[in-house]
Amino acid sequence: MTLTVQSHVIELHSLAIRFERFGNLDDLDSAIVQHQAAVNITPNGHPVKPIWLNNLGKSLVTRFKHFGNLDDAEASIVQFSAASLFPVGPPSIRLAAARQWIDVASITHHSSLLAACESAISIIPLVAWLGLSILNRHQHLAQIGAIVRDAAAIAILLGQCDKAVEWLEQGRSIVWTQILQLRTPVDELRAVEPDLADRLLHVSSLLDQGIQDIQPQNERKQSPEEEARQYRALAGERDEIIEKIRSLPRFRDFLRPLKLHRLINAAKDGPLVIINVSEIRCDALALLYGADVIHIPLPDLTSKRVTQLQIKFSALLKSSGVRLRALRDSEVEEDGDEGCKRILAELWDHLVKPILDSLAFSHGPDTLPRIWWCVTGQLAFLPIHAAGIYDTGDSSGHIHDYAISSYTPTISVLLEQADAPTRKPFRHLSAIEPSFGASYIPNTEKELECIQRRLHNRDYVVLRKAAATKERVMNAMKECNWLHLACHGTQNARDPTKSALLLHGGKLTLEEIIRLKLPHAEFAFLSACQTMTGDEELSDEAVHIAGAMSLAGYRSVVATMWSIEDALAPKVADRFYAHLLRDGERPDSRRAAEALHFSVKKLREEEKDIKMLSWLPFVHLGI
Repeated sequence: MTLTVQSHVIELHSLAIRFERFGNLDDLDSAIVQHQAAVNITPNGHPVKPIWLNNLGKSLVTRFKHFGNLDDAEASIVQFSAASLFPVGPPSIRLAAARQWIDVASITHHSSLLAACESAISIIPLVAWLGLSILNRHQHLAQIGAIVRDAAAIAILLGQCDKAVEWLEQGRSIVWTQILQLRTPVDELRAVEPDLADRLLHVSSLLDQGIQDIQPQNERKQSPEEEARQYRALAGERDEIIEKIRSLPRFRDFLRPLKLHRLINAAKDGPLVIINVSEIRCDALALLYGADVIHIPLPDLTSKRVTQLQIKFSALLKSSGVRLRALRDSEVEEDGDEGCKRILAELWDHLVKPILDSLAFSHGPDTLPRIWWCVTGQLAFLPIHAAGIYDTGDSSGHIHDYAISSYTPTISVLLEQADAPTRKPFRHLSAIEPSFGASYIPNTEKELECIQRRLHNRDYVVLRKAAATKERVMNAMKECNWLHLACHGTQNARDPTKSALLLHGGKLTLEEIIRLKLPHAEFAFLSACQTMTGDEELSDEAVHIAGAMSLAGYRSVVATMWSIEDALAPKVADRFYAHLLRDGERPDSRRAAEALHFSVKKLREEEKDIKMLSWLPFVHLGI
């Protein structure tokens, strides 16, 4: 049988359309026969073979779903596993095959389920770091997030919690690195071994894009067997290059997840809780320094419930008008508090309280412990740091009385922040721009006065209004290791690197901040709107300005999940710096979370009529 790529695809597409339209089993059987023929005549090592294997698997799954014959499910697993483990071919096709393998193995409780997950996780770095174009970034990353969450859920189900932690961390790191265009492992390799990095990229490009170069049969200069031999040789060369890279001291885990024994060091100062939200199940995984991973099942939490909570909360924010800081005083609706209370109560009952109980956290200790939250899915858009029961007046139902909460975009960020270079002498930059790009923010001057009073005779720089240009602020950020920005901020969901802080005459984008290279950056207070608002389309990760500041080098960041009430901003800043600078010694950015915690607590106690949406948005990220 003579088949060309083009004619075969057209014929099979026609058979698929006929089967979907008329349900004729003969069409489906014919498609399976044709797919099998394509697999049989394609030499091993040819980059087109994973496509035929994947298509054959999908046809077999279709027949299994219609007739329930387990032989078809078993046969599809054989094809999907062969496609995903194939050494050449487009990584996106191999990842799609691994995804299908996971799905069928899950449905049939197949013994290869964990192997399917491991295959998918191993392919993801190839898709993201070696084969992902900018144009397809969002599409692929959303898919990667879902695959990683499901793989982690399956690993937990099978008692492999260590793997779940490692996989979730790799998935999150890939998403953040790709979206923010940070240095990838290949970039880091190029800095020390440029020739090796270039060889890897060149060989990977030949392997992964080879399918695009296949000519029609009548125009081919090589036979399929010769092409297959060529690609097998390239696959072997890539394996040799990767092994050589892994022999280098800093690259032993190149293109592999970081191992738990390294990740656990991020929990030296308190438990780090990873919350995985998957359609399969929801769980918390707690890292405690010097201990095994603690698995905390969350049976009352589901992906559907989390999505519903996120939709309700988003609608609540929109109806309450919490988008621009200058407009907050007049636009908060009276029923906003009641909606908040219901959502925070659900987060407490189904998520936070079970975790605190499992970690043996007690109510109202003399010294509150720290806890870090690393969340996935739609939970990234919900205020876990404020979960509690607020109707009874009983403080034992609030997270505030159990722990001081911080967030982190990835575990690796905490590790890097802890290993950052020795601190430079303290120097603080205050930059305020109350008017550019949106409504005037009248209380920024008062906010600045509070900060200056608390700084007293410490070294600081002030850029206000017309002086707070993008260029001047960027230059001052290089000289100052502490930063306070009072301005408007905007999110760009289509391209998060274009999310920006609005300074005089221009926007300071995330892309520009990340390129600044701030090795001595310590602390940033982002008194702006939308600094921790993420991209809901990329539901796995809330990619926001605050997280990007952490990845840019700031070890400790205070930000807001939505816009803050203008009149309250100076009060929070005043209490925050009063707590942090009270001992007269050099300020310690490691106390920023504590300072924010007690500043907001004091605000709630003193402002009896304060609305929940006014104090809820303040959050801390980092160490």
